[in-house]
Amino acid sequence: MASLQLQNPSFETPLVLAPEAATALGTKTIDLSQAGLDGAFSVTLPSDFTPFLVEGVPGWEIFDPAGVITGEAKPLPNAQDIEAASEIGVVNSTVTSFKPVSNNPARDGENSLYVFSAEQPGTASAFGVRQVLDSVLLPSTQYELNVSVGNPDFENPNELPPDPLFPFPVDPSSPLEGFPGYRVELLAGDSLLAFDENSQTIEEGIFERISLSYLSSAEEVGLGERLEVRLLSPVSGIGAEVHFDNASITATAVPEGIPVVGFAIAFGGLLTYRRIRRWSHRFV
Repeated sequence: MASLQLQNPSFETPLVLAPEAATALGTKTIDLSQAGLDGAFSVTLPSDFTPFLVEGVPGWEIFDPAGVITGEAKPLPNAQDIEAASEIGVVNSTVTSFKPVSNNPARDGENSLYVFSAEQPGTASAFGVRQVLDSVLLPSTQYELNVSVGNPDFENPNELPPDPLFPFPVDPSSPLEGFPGYRVELLAGDSLLAFDENSQTIEEGIFERISLSYLSSAEEVGLGERLEVRLLSPVSGIGAEVHFDNASITATAVPEGIPVVGFAIAFGGLLTYRRIRRWSHRFV
């Protein structure tokens, strides 16, 4: 099994500062429109504290075929009196609405990618980020794409670690409450090899590990085409924000003499064992 190279797979470049890592206290005005809310207020924060970055995602390209990201503010799906614009960026998830790593093992590092949608469910095409790998689709090869998908908890801060310096209001009436869903895709050129759209229910405040598997054949359409990973918001649920973290992809050649179907059954059995073991662990 070989690990294929993904650039910036955990979105740790550049590292978005957490409050405790910042210095030079001072009064700073926070513009809530950058966080998907309306208005502004002043709060005492480290002057170099930057909770999110909306200036691009190094190593990844914006994927927005329908032009969802226009900069135009629209009423949020579950708060029509508040307007915001759809955007994509990186946030320090140690200070946002996620449970600590001890209760959230699918998290990795400090940053995560967020895809923020101000669109009404079902009115826009999926959008997010994509990365085209240097690796190409090979015949008789098992590919496995893994990524952590997070559902931020904006409603119940009592279960989250205290973040007194985090500047965004969090309360039961938060307009960010809800989940727009997720979609993860693996492609070779223009050929969609595998995808997962909302097959798992993700608890608020938690990242869950999502896995895609694909077994190529010797007569595969798209052989020799570069592989591509897409991490998207399908805009399918009432909610604004989905997070992604810790992406990885592996390739395993099917040994000669073993039929492709037999290898698929064996590999599928291994995945089933992993799932049973993971779920049984939850009830121990």
